[in-house]
Amino acid sequence: MASSSRADFGLLAPIIKELKHDDFFEVAVCEIGSHISKHSGGIQQLQATGVENLELSIDTPLEDSPKSKASFVATIVIDLTTYFSSNSTDAILILGDRYETLAIAYAASLSDIAVIHLAGGDLTLGSIDDNYRHAITKLAKIHFVTNADSYKRVLQLGEEKEFVKLSGSPGLDSINQTDFLSKDNLEALLGLKFQDQLILVTFHPDSIHPTQIVEQVTEVILALEQFLPNCTIVITGANYDTGYATINEMFTKFAARYPNSVCFIENLGSRNYFSLMKIATVMVGNSSSGYYEAPSFGLPVVDLGDRQMGRIANELLCNVPVESIEIALKVRSAMNRKHVSVANPYGDGKSAETVKDFLKSLTIEKLKSSKGFTDISTKGQS
Repeated sequence: MASSSRADFGLLAPIIKELKHDDFFEVAVCEIGSHISKHSGGIQQLQATGVENLELSIDTPLEDSPKSKASFVATIVIDLTTYFSSNSTDAILILGDRYETLAIAYAASLSDIAVIHLAGGDLTLGSIDDNYRHAITKLAKIHFVTNADSYKRVLQLGEEKEFVKLSGSPGLDSINQTDFLSKDNLEALLGLKFQDQLILVTFHPDSIHPTQIVEQVTEVILALEQFLPNCTIVITGANYDTGYATINEMFTKFAARYPNSVCFIENLGSRNYFSLMKIATVMVGNSSSGYYEAPSFGLPVVDLGDRQMGRIANELLCNVPVESIEIALKVRSAMNRKHVSVANPYGDGKSAETVKDFLKSLTIEKLKSSKGFTDISTKGQS
């Protein structure tokens, strides 16, 4: 397996654990970026899956520029193909839609290694990630999808039905397996005394409109300031996309102005993040967790902008433009809503078991067979 960010590692962890504990599989984990090895919580989470050490680690570039990312992609391809040349590997399992993940899939394809892809067919129309996700689908042999709509889209891309399986999101498995921290534990961890109202914020770069990042974060901060000092605000770090450093710097300065009410923490880790979701009054931002995991907590979500457009919403989620007046209005409304049970369109928390059983049903010959292309009938269309 290969993990390209803290986000996909949290989702992959239940699957790593499920496969690692079955003698049918031999599991090795590669880290693309330093999200596991440079954070003690990441190493602990890895070891909790039954994997003691990383098989390969490729450092994240220091600079946030297209040239630096291109160099990173080249390093991924070279280092992974080198690894594959000296280590017998039947398949590599990856998740999601990042450019690093596409590089992993490309390296595997060059090395004649079967690619197993999770979360293909999803849509994020407000992000360039869609391009990467669909490209990975075309490089992958096996597909595990999170919902029925995504299942149809993967077939629409010409993939063979026998290799497409509806598994749901493994993030729901993680929730079911989490030993949640108490409010007191979280307060001690973050160095804050929580108010009655807790706002959890996760805001990532807008990859389609990167020049608007400063303006967008300014609007978010203006909205959040309206809830101080009577609310506690916990902000998590942005994904490693162009503009992430600017977002993190702006939120760090915001937190420094209100040290008794606002906390910025770059990497919470899955356990701490889910524990905060469980007790938060409302979630604000543009993270996929507002769609995937929040319904399982009955957590109201104010989703900002177009970044997640195309994902399946639930009745506790509302989408607003990245404008301070609109954001504040919807946050106030969300604060008046109680946590209620809602159906989660992304599965039942048994994704890892589904993945394991499906992979065990495949022969090596099936896994290594050439990819076909399934045409969709256009009869009667003009």
